[in-house]
Amino acid sequence: MITPIADSQEVVKVLIALTQAFPHQKVSRDTLEIYVRMLEDIPIDLLWRAAERHMAESQYFPRIAELRGMAARLAGTDRFASLTPAAPEPDRLAARALDLEDDFYFERELDPQAWLDLAAAFERADRPHRAEYTRKKLAALRAVLEGEAQAQPIGLSSPAESRPG
Repeated sequence: MITPIADSQEVVKVLIALTQAFPHQKVSRDTLEIYVRMLEDIPIDLLWRAAERHMAESQYFPRIAELRGMAARLAGTDRFASLTPAAPEPDRLAARALDLEDDFYFERELDPQAWLDLAAAFERADRPHRAEYTRKKLAALRAVLEGEAQAQPIGLSSPAESRPG
């Protein structure tokens, strides 16, 4: 569950953790204010995850763009406002994707139009990466069904039946 957008004090806590992780970096009050202003649209749990990932992977204090980029990669979008509980459509779309996958894997049902409709809905929700993934998933599932159909023997008789008698 994505937590609400960060407030200034929560962003300051993340920045304090970063300055402790990179003690040689001195951060002025003005710099701190710029970081806060530029990062406070990111949900706080996502900002923490981005900061922690940066601490684990880098030797240097992060730039604003690095934290925003990492948060965007973790979230799959740079439109952080779409991740708040006030915008539940992406969650409904992800649930629909799981339902379609369950239909295929458990019932062996594949509704191509439902998959294409879902991809279009992901695009309308400004989630083009999920739209592309959904179309690729449909193609892969179609290939599975085609492979299964080709593997099925069609009217083969047993060796004993095929011998002349």
